[in-house]
Amino acid sequence: MAPLNFHNKVAVVTGAGGGLGRGYALLLGSRGAKVVVNDLGGDTKGEGKSSRAADAVVEEIRSAGGTAVANYDSVEDGENIIQTALDNFGHIDILVNNAGILRDRSLPRTSNTDWDLVHRVHLRGSFLVTRAAFPVMKKQGFGRIIMTTSTAGIFGNFGQANYSAAKLGLLGLSNTVAIEGRKYNINCNTVAPFGGTRMTEDIMPPDMLEELKPEFVAPVVSWLCHEDCHDTGGLYVTGGGWVSKFRWENTTGVMCRESRVSAMTPETVRDNWDKICDFTNSENLESNEETTGSILEVLNNLKDTPGTELHHTHSPASTSPSTTGPLSALGVSMGPTNFTYTKKDAILYALGVGMSTQDEDGLRFLYENSEDFCPLPTFTVIPSQAAMMGGDLWSKMSNWSPDLTKLLHGEMYIENVAPIPPAATLATTTTVSDVLDKGSGSVLILDTVTRGEDGTEVSRGQWSLFLVGEGNFGGPRSSKVAVPLADPPNRPPDATKELTTGIDQAALYRLSGDYNPLHIDPSFAAMGGFSEPILHGLCFYGVTARAVLATYCDGQPSKFKAMKARFAKPVLPGQTLVVAMWKEGSRIHFTTTVKETGKACLTGGYVDIIEEAGTKDMAAGGKGAEAAGSEVFREMAGRLAGDSSVAAKVNAIIQWNVMKSDKTADQWTVDLKGEAAAEPVYMGPPQGGRRPDLTLTLTEENLVALVAGSLKPQAAFLSGQLKVAGNMAVAQRLQLLMPPQPRMYIQTHEDTMTDYKEEQNNEIEALESIYPEEFEILETDPYHKFRIRVKTEGGEDEGEPASAEISLTFQYTSNYPDQPPALEVTAVDNVEDDELDELRQRLDEEVTENLGMVMVFTVVTSALEWLAGHMEQLATAAQEQQQLQLKEKEEAERKKFEGTRVTVETFMAWKAKFDQEMSSVRTEQDRSAEKNQKLSGRQLFQTDQTLNQSDLSFLGDGEGEVAVDESLFQDLDDLDLEDELDDEDLED
Repeated sequence: MAPLNFHNKVAVVTGAGGGLGRGYALLLGSRGAKVVVNDLGGDTKGEGKSSRAADAVVEEIRSAGGTAVANYDSVEDGENIIQTALDNFGHIDILVNNAGILRDRSLPRTSNTDWDLVHRVHLRGSFLVTRAAFPVMKKQGFGRIIMTTSTAGIFGNFGQANYSAAKLGLLGLSNTVAIEGRKYNINCNTVAPFGGTRMTEDIMPPDMLEELKPEFVAPVVSWLCHEDCHDTGGLYVTGGGWVSKFRWENTTGVMCRESRVSAMTPETVRDNWDKICDFTNSENLESNEETTGSILEVLNNLKDTPGTELHHTHSPASTSPSTTGPLSALGVSMGPTNFTYTKKDAILYALGVGMSTQDEDGLRFLYENSEDFCPLPTFTVIPSQAAMMGGDLWSKMSNWSPDLTKLLHGEMYIENVAPIPPAATLATTTTVSDVLDKGSGSVLILDTVTRGEDGTEVSRGQWSLFLVGEGNFGGPRSSKVAVPLADPPNRPPDATKELTTGIDQAALYRLSGDYNPLHIDPSFAAMGGFSEPILHGLCFYGVTARAVLATYCDGQPSKFKAMKARFAKPVLPGQTLVVAMWKEGSRIHFTTTVKETGKACLTGGYVDIIEEAGTKDMAAGGKGAEAAGSEVFREMAGRLAGDSSVAAKVNAIIQWNVMKSDKTADQWTVDLKGEAAAEPVYMGPPQGGRRPDLTLTLTEENLVALVAGSLKPQAAFLSGQLKVAGNMAVAQRLQLLMPPQPRMYIQTHEDTMTDYKEEQNNEIEALESIYPEEFEILETDPYHKFRIRVKTEGGEDEGEPASAEISLTFQYTSNYPDQPPALEVTAVDNVEDDELDELRQRLDEEVTENLGMVMVFTVVTSALEWLAGHMEQLATAAQEQQQLQLKEKEEAERKKFEGTRVTVETFMAWKAKFDQEMSSVRTEQDRSAEKNQKLSGRQLFQTDQTLNQSDLSFLGDGEGEVAVDESLFQDLDDLDLEDELDDEDLED
């Protein structure tokens, strides 16, 4: 690796006239830093003053080819020291607070002067110099600061009460500077050096001093000051070439109260003292919030009373729910509250939880035109959160006004009841189903139910919200309605997935509706005790869901049923999440840990999945191979062998899970994707690591009925007899795979049409749900005629058509279904009749191919696809026409003034007027083209001709001819008139 250098860096080292400070200054100077050598020149007790020490070190640096200046101020004049750096070098990058003195006395003999002088030099002096340097570093976005502590400060030392207190104070100062400086790339670390200095030369023997030379400490300080070192808030003990990082450690601790109502006595502390002091399973807490969270977690687990069962809010042990305080919130409900979202909102959420186009299933959640586009399964938290926070829930708690700034999200549960629409208006009802008393705060259990536009249930949710400081109101400790957490199995995880969050992850996620400034505003985060804005809990909840979705659901949201987890620790944007997963049946347990800290941020978590039939291990060629349904696949293989065109038309991998009576299943694969396989139909899952485009699950009986034609696919799907996962467009091609079967005619035409009507109604229901704006029934005759309107909306740009529309008429005859219905395609709006020939041919083929299987659905889908392409052509033509008109108008204006010589002021006024006129016909699509059609400077300033007032009437006041002062054009030689002029050229 390349050597570390400090070129163009400016370093200030206090107390650099000798010892460790001199060692730091010399090493930094030898590596290219410009050094301010500060030393008051006093003795080790802080008395006296001399410039000799600082000057000597400066001379050493300069004689070695380095750059250095001296400063003789006391560290209590910190601003003067930093100003020396600014006056000589213009900035400051590195500050090493090293200055110190000793005034050792035993505690009874330590005078006020002894105490004050040591604190003034060590602690107050470091504070004053750092305070002066911090704004400069903040403005430039870089800084490295070192504080110097001592093992006497860490552990204490006899006769050094003043020194120990000051040195440990420096560690606290350093930790806070690290927190405040983190967002500005200002790192602050603390070193506790062992070094031979003036202060130790009377204490240590000569041979020990030789082993503890400053040269064996300075490299540690230099590395911590380098731009490549990103550690901050650390404590390092070093000497003689040995380096170690120190940290705080605590035991797991013991709760010395049996219950909320139990007293804590000295005896309970005594009786638990050995456990209190047992470091066998120690912890390393690294922040105020971690310590607070650890204590709150223990408090949350306290029982109500000793030796009694925990009671439930809905049936208190002895009293009715209070009409004031937290218990008054019980039963409060709100809604339904509507939440409208588009595909763009679903995409924004997916980006907010880290979904990428580089992910295997990324386009399914990020591209609105993807065939199987849908929101991520955790998207349901968005409408329910919007209802909870945006409605009047909290104002309905008339006898309690909780402080929402102290609200913490404790646990989260979601359950998806039905597929989440790509875009919809959902209605959410919110109810406070339980209120718990945790002593240090209250917990509200909020249940949400979200329904679709037709009133059907889409999802359920349960929010566990902790309100700090709202406890001790006499409520219960636990709940019977809360969805429980689940600990993972006691074994290594079955799968692990790492996902790195982005540095701007919180800034992106908040656009989905959670605008809490805790996640974006550094000052607000600092008020909450965080070193920087933290990631939304629901953001890394969604990131974790992605890991489970990809690992155990094949990326298919239809397999993702429910998710529960507790928020344990905060996550910072940019950190990496490690999701450990254990599979137990249809439940995936998980724990999510922050890789950088080793702390779990989600605990007790699980995802319940919907396992496809046939995912259990099956031996190929087993008993299932002889099942009745296997004959279907043999015939299918024969059909494919006899018609090579089928594979090209289907172009997909289809997996069939055929359930048998003993609850096991056979898997079959039809692989028609890409190059033709030697055996495209085979038993078992897709081979070679390929994934199915469509997965069908059904019983043997229904498989045979489906192929025989007695069970219609659409009816089977809507009734739950056929389960479909994957690309629904592939499902429309299934008829191509079915072996030909003799049609089973019903005796009368009326009965046949009644049977058709049932199929048609199913298809209409699906179309109205998926295409509410594009599909409309115009005329229907249950036995003869069925006419619908198919419409596609256009763009909003001027000149583009607002929509394009056609009508489709299905005309049935008495020979149906032996004879397909006649299909009439009619142009209605923004479509010419002769443009429909190709579409008519395509739809006629689809009517024939899809008899008995989603015929109307298939035809309408194809018509909409054609209309979308037609609208794109119309929009392109409209844009081209607009650009042509703009070009013609510009050319006319150019010719109007061609060969004209005008003043710059006149030209600029004309140009402003012209730009204003053009803005009415500009579109976003032709703005870039317009830039290349500016008027040529050569043509404008060609002759000495003057302009008549009529030519310039649009410029305003004035009569007669416009005078031209040729001297005004002398500076035009500086213009690049070979290029076209624009505002930037004429700015001067």
